[in-house]
Amino acid sequence: PHPGNILVSPWVRGNPDSSETRRGFDLVLLDHGMYRRLDPTFRRAYCELWCALAVREPQRGHRAVEAMGLPVAHYDMMSLLLTNKTPGSASRLGQRLSQEERAELKRTWGPPSARQVNDF
Repeated sequence: PHPGNILVSPWVRGNPDSSETRRGFDLVLLDHGMYRRLDPTFRRAYCELWCALAVREPQRGHRAVEAMGLPVAHYDMMSLLLTNKTPGSASRLGQRLSQEERAELKRTWGPPSARQVNDF
């Protein structure tokens, strides 16, 4: 997805004038490609991964990918796949990677191959 397909939707639960009112936000992903039903555990972990990527909390992201059944080492790859950014990228969501970051990715991962995609 690109930044135009990610929305933050505020919500209020309870009476807005009450001290017990809860406020929060939902992350809404639009036009995300093919769909299937996700079991609740995986869905929650996937949501946690998106939250971790959005607020740049790698430890939270590591726990999320483990809960999704992936090795922690796949966190960096998931970050690249979902945000087109490395977890440590200096660029914000919606911005392009710097030339230096792109060069580092090429050094780290090399040219992508069908084998890498299948292995992943």
